[in-house]
Amino acid sequence: MHALSSSGNPSCACDVDCEKLGDCCEDKHTVCPVNALNTKNLCPLLQGAAMYGTDLGFNFINGGKVNVLFGDTWSSANTPCELPPNNDDAQATLPIARPATLATVASGGSGTCPTLLTVDKTPANTFTPIRLETNQVCSWLQPCPYFGDTCEAGRCVYALGWIRTPLAGFTSGSDAFAIFTRGDQRACPCSGGFTCVGGICVDPSSGSYGVTPVNRAVTNIEIARRSTAARTTYVRGAQFVTNKFANLSARTVTAFNHTTGVHNFAEGNGALLMWGRAGFKTESGELPVFFMYHPLPLTVTGTGNDISIAWNPTYYAGLVGGQPTWTTVQANAKPLTTNAGATYWDDVSRPSQTNVTWIPKLKKWVMLYSGDVPDWFGPTPDDQPRSGAIHFRMADNPWGPWSPPVPALDRFTVATDMACDRPEPAGFDDDNDGDGVSDSYETPGSWVFPFEPLVQYNWTNGCVAGDLNRPRQDIFSFPFPPYCATRAAGTPSLERGNLYSPNVIPSWTEELPVSATQPYTRAANLYWYVSTWNPYKVRLISTVVELPEPQATYYQAANPTYQHKYQVRHTAGSMIRAVAGAPVIDGNTPSNADVKFTIEREGAATTDIQTTHVVYLKSTKGYLLRSGSSALVYSATKVANAQWTLVLRSSGGPSNTVLVGKTVVAFRQTVSGSARYLRKSGSTLQVSSTLDTNVDFKLTWNCAPTDTVCR
Repeated sequence: MHALSSSGNPSCACDVDCEKLGDCCEDKHTVCPVNALNTKNLCPLLQGAAMYGTDLGFNFINGGKVNVLFGDTWSSANTPCELPPNNDDAQATLPIARPATLATVASGGSGTCPTLLTVDKTPANTFTPIRLETNQVCSWLQPCPYFGDTCEAGRCVYALGWIRTPLAGFTSGSDAFAIFTRGDQRACPCSGGFTCVGGICVDPSSGSYGVTPVNRAVTNIEIARRSTAARTTYVRGAQFVTNKFANLSARTVTAFNHTTGVHNFAEGNGALLMWGRAGFKTESGELPVFFMYHPLPLTVTGTGNDISIAWNPTYYAGLVGGQPTWTTVQANAKPLTTNAGATYWDDVSRPSQTNVTWIPKLKKWVMLYSGDVPDWFGPTPDDQPRSGAIHFRMADNPWGPWSPPVPALDRFTVATDMACDRPEPAGFDDDNDGDGVSDSYETPGSWVFPFEPLVQYNWTNGCVAGDLNRPRQDIFSFPFPPYCATRAAGTPSLERGNLYSPNVIPSWTEELPVSATQPYTRAANLYWYVSTWNPYKVRLISTVVELPEPQATYYQAANPTYQHKYQVRHTAGSMIRAVAGAPVIDGNTPSNADVKFTIEREGAATTDIQTTHVVYLKSTKGYLLRSGSSALVYSATKVANAQWTLVLRSSGGPSNTVLVGKTVVAFRQTVSGSARYLRKSGSTLQVSSTLDTNVDFKLTWNCAPTDTVCR
């Protein structure tokens, strides 16, 4: 459901629900979806797996497979009514390439869902629980720190029971690593910029999250390497003490260097990127996102259980002059931004798990987050663009600016695979509108969302009954016996299902042909999965994203939004390169500064570059200047011979517009009454009167000659 933005911008359309919160296309150069996100509910991810239920599922590539780290896992439907185990997290793998049959299922064909997961297990069990070993010394006089921890061979083995789960996984070198949370709070004394309040360390700089110290409490995040002795055993080698990254998402990239500004966001082993929040829900105000990176490979010393992992991240510290700044002090880390301004404003009070992924086919970072929470966790939030939905943002860079949220998956899409809403408890008013009735429970067995018509779902028209054995509905009795009620066979639990923890599978992304109705777009089909709570399952989802090609803009020194640097790329592939003396056209390294130009206009100031405009091309050496009839040199100032008129050669888009990576232009000057064009002659750049394909150029962003989607 999309409409043009209130600014009337015809090249950018946004979700109507989002638009009601403000002009979500105010900056059309930060792209937003052209069409409604086409999301489909595909398959049960656990199909064919012996384990009954699980959630989360943070994935990373290792050993030629997609490795998946699940949270609390049930071996059977009766698990929640049994005594809790010390360890209940599971591990599995997916094929690195998307199974071909999924394309048929996604297109609405007759294909059936294949078995996708290979669970780490022995023949005697449904899954082998993940085990977290440490080098922490223990004895009967010096016990391990928390309930459930065991002392084995003089070293603590940390318990990973209920709500003690993985947060992320990644590969460093050839080794697999995992990041775990145990929900503990760091006791005083404090260091690293943290403050002692009431016996616990808090981070006073973690944004406006919460109003009580406990919500700013720092926690110990465990960084562990997978053991070579057992795939499901990880050995802790470092503790990351943090509040800002208590809820995190991680991805590895080929290169990230804040000193040089040279980045390659393709999946690789050059750096670990992490986005974090101070928790999963706010007590009041914002819950901002922070960003950090760590060079790879990690330095690991020691052997066996006695290992140490050097952990020295660098944090995003805000923008100065439109450019990111960095710090090694966590207390100085600053939140990320949206297009709206200099501080990140999170539009939902319960962002829950956040997943951030680079999608090469879109040249975009994609963020999926939010959803809903179980009844016992608190009332349904009513501050989302679409209540209970998984929401979607995009950015060109990992630090942003991030686009406004668009609903990517709502509960209607998975209604036939998720337990219906239960009748509202008497007097329960979760939206505080004074009517004593929850907007999400207005009618028993139905959902009512903002901006959506009432749609009835009940036990007889499609909703699944949910798990037969579920905990009681209140926080005081969750989740263990003797309060777990066993129901008669076939009797559904009353607890409704919820969407949470989206996780994209990057290697499964499918590049799509451009739309016949939107020819100036790039399109990709993202494959991801989401947890549903009741039933306690994980569903595979696909979402088609179509993006407009952005329009090239002039450089404006006072406005960071319009400080793009372009490659002036010949249609044959190579780029103009500014070297000492005279420019050449042999540029093939997109990260080099000498192939990046700003485009400035002669005459009236405007934002968008259009054909027929007179422009200047400025490189690291100065403005591109015609010297004589055919030679090219540089000028330190804007002079007449540095002026070029843009001539349309191939539109690639609407009339007169210059789309990044699409529109083909020539650069023309008039010399003694005759036209002269900027021209490629081998690796030489010259000025010539000949008008042929050698004068055809595009403006692109950070593209290599082999890129299939070049912007």
